[in-house]
Amino acid sequence: MDREEIATQVIARVAKMQKTTPDKINVDSTFEELGVDSLNGLELLWELEEELEIVIPDDDAREITKVSDVIAVVEPLLAKKS
Repeated sequence: MDREEIATQVIARVAKMQKTTPDKINVDSTFEELGVDSLNGLELLWELEEELEIVIPDDDAREITKVSDVIAVVEPLLAKKS
């Protein structure tokens, strides 16, 4: 899965969670701008872990504040997996 596919998947997941459309979200969107609170953020990460069969380290999870952060954490984990 390449970076663009990961971005599309993350954006779709955030859009669904926030009951909006993916076109209103981009990789530079912050969780604050999107109304994603800490609990929503954790839920997003848990769903991605389950769906992608990865484990996001707690230290990395704490640093995530925008969509691009999620992509930056997920991408190397998927690369290691394949």
